[in-house]
Amino acid sequence: MTRVGTPSSGRVVFRSPEFSCVNCHVAEGVGKDIGPGLSEIGKKLGKDALYDAILNPSSGISFDYEGWNLTLNSGDELTGIVLSRTETHWTLKNLLGQIQEIPLSEVFEKQKMSTSLMPNGLGLLLGEEKLVDLVSYLSTLGK
Repeated sequence: MTRVGTPSSGRVVFRSPEFSCVNCHVAEGVGKDIGPGLSEIGKKLGKDALYDAILNPSSGISFDYEGWNLTLNSGDELTGIVLSRTETHWTLKNLLGQIQEIPLSEVFEKQKMSTSLMPNGLGLLLGEEKLVDLVSYLSTLGK
């Protein structure tokens, strides 16, 4: 945490599909709106919390971003974030960002996930230098 990264290099890491950030998060108008938006994250979390969120995503799942697994009567399984619930339908955003409306009459089982939709280990895949740069970039957002 004492290392100082380069925000411009961190922006490149964030925007690179190879490292997955941009595949689920939006920052500065770039990315997919699946996980929490990060355009203001630098004024919400300190660097220590950013490292923790990247390295241990299940340690603090943002409200309204809890994952759900639905098993349909057909045997198909759906995973995503519940956008809305009524007495007759659930609206789910899947991991591709697609919105699906599911009639409750078609749902055999629904289970809230105990872990984050963000897989563990993504931060380690970056390597130390890229991780430090990414956190440096994220810490500037919203300031």
